[in-house]
Amino acid sequence: MKLKIVTPQKLLIDAEVTQVMLPGAEGEMTILPGHTFLMARLKKGKLRTPTQTLEISGGLVEIHQNQITVLTA
Repeated sequence: MKLKIVTPQKLLIDAEVTQVMLPGAEGEMTILPGHTFLMARLKKGKLRTPTQTLEISGGLVEIHQNQITVLTA
């Protein structure tokens, strides 16, 4: 899957990943290949992939056709 993490200043991450764990506003979400379309709010917390962890301050996520786009400040 393609993961893009975007802030107002720059593109932080543009990478291929096998899994992403996100701090959803309604609880932790794990995204795997083939996930259905989803748009959701994110809360402050840790975004994790198998190779890295990133602290985010909240934002939005869109998942569509094995592409995950996270908009965060």
